[in-house]
Amino acid sequence: MKNALFSLLLLVALFFLVEGVLRFFVFESSAVGIWGFNPYGQGDLRGGVDSVVLIKPELPYRLVTDDEGFRTCGREGTETSLRVLAVGDSFTFGPYVENESTYPCLLQETLNAVDSDHRFEVLNAGIPGYTVTDERHYLLEKGLELKPQVVLLGIYTNDIVDLAPSARAKFARPGHQDRLQGARFYMRRLAWYDLAVRIRYAALSRGTPAKVRPPPTPPDREKARALTPSVGEWQPYWPEYQSGLRGLVSDLRQRQIPLLVILFPHVAQVEGRSSEEIQEAIREVLLEEGVPFIDLLPHFQEEPGGLYLLPINHHLSARGNRLAADLIREALVRHALIPAPVNR
Repeated sequence: MKNALFSLLLLVALFFLVEGVLRFFVFESSAVGIWGFNPYGQGDLRGGVDSVVLIKPELPYRLVTDDEGFRTCGREGTETSLRVLAVGDSFTFGPYVENESTYPCLLQETLNAVDSDHRFEVLNAGIPGYTVTDERHYLLEKGLELKPQVVLLGIYTNDIVDLAPSARAKFARPGHQDRLQGARFYMRRLAWYDLAVRIRYAALSRGTPAKVRPPPTPPDREKARALTPSVGEWQPYWPEYQSGLRGLVSDLRQRQIPLLVILFPHVAQVEGRSSEEIQEAIREVLLEEGVPFIDLLPHFQEEPGGLYLLPINHHLSARGNRLAADLIREALVRHALIPAPVNR
């Protein structure tokens, strides 16, 4: 009995010794507070994060934020940079793809590639779960202080119903937190756990695509319906959403900051299984306000597929983000929101 107790105590001591070594010499548990609100930086994400996110084991991705709390692929940050500020929900944030494959990062890359006379900096201020209320508050509190050349507002099909009390309780700014409870709360705070996640991420990253993702199957119809709400589901929240959208437009217009709105479609709409009544309602408001926008739905419908992370998830793949970035760049030039590149 004494030997067993001694062995148990030795194992516990060894566990915490290795935990301390990992934290001191390798890394702290970066899984802590990834989604925690950042009251200090210019972005709303926790600053200085370098963590592997394993919400879906089949789609691991590395999340890196700068000290200001932006998910970034590198700040240009020169005095001559033309700053583009992208706000929105998860479709702007870009879950399940690497930083470099999010649309804001790809937009920065393509803007600088085609225009040698200007340097562009695209800041990704997207936060999963945000809707127009959060985006407006962010701009007034932080975003406008960045003095962007143009603001990009990404809108997805569930943004209106995200004003429902249940969604607000979980995602509203500034209470947006990683709400883990019980054993998961403590497990996520161990450097041991972080090490295991990183090892799994490295193993999956070295695997073939077939090993990382299962072969395509039809998307989950129930999830598709949940993210393309019916009229009865979104109409109760439409007056509040419409008011918030018009208020955001007015805030930027008063400060003479141009706005481009991007309408992201759900895969069910791309496949013709759901109407575009939400986009129609939003387009009507934007036309009344004289705000330029790009509706990605018709462009996505022209593509053969591979734009979404199906069948595992409904968010955009790296290819979908690339197409979105190219279309957004074209819209920025078409509406004269950025200088047109000079042909040499």
